[in-house]
Amino acid sequence: MTDYGANIGFIVSKNGFQAGCFEAVENTNVRLVSLEELESEYYAKWKQAMAEKYMPFADRLFPYWDPAGGKMPPDGGPIDWQMQQLVYDAYRPICGLGPQDFFLDGFRRQYPLEVPVLNDELVVVDKINILNDRDFFNFVEEDKDKASKRFKILYRE
Repeated sequence: MTDYGANIGFIVSKNGFQAGCFEAVENTNVRLVSLEELESEYYAKWKQAMAEKYMPFADRLFPYWDPAGGKMPPDGGPIDWQMQQLVYDAYRPICGLGPQDFFLDGFRRQYPLEVPVLNDELVVVDKINILNDRDFFNFVEEDKDKASKRFKILYRE
């Protein structure tokens, strides 16, 4: 822990600890916990931190998908409403991040979440099923740049 500058360390066990383990960590900043204890204490904090990490990407997309966002193509031409909805649907996990997700238990999604996969021609080529929070944030990490690129294609930027 000292090598990494950590303030606290955890040793996680799925089968419990022997009595000597508790004595060994008694005057240290190491905690002995079960996986369930670790999850119950830190899972909500992890989701909150992940939402905060990716919120800047959602903020950048907001003008593209929200009618009040005021985004217009540089050529002044119209945007096809159905195509805009398709691109929004493909990147709904990113676009849907918002201030409510910053509350400790605010991040809640209904799974499975099915989203279309688009190519650069904005054609559906596949679909992805997001099954849990880990899948959700993996999707956001992997597709955040694609989302920006596809909205820019839609808006002819």
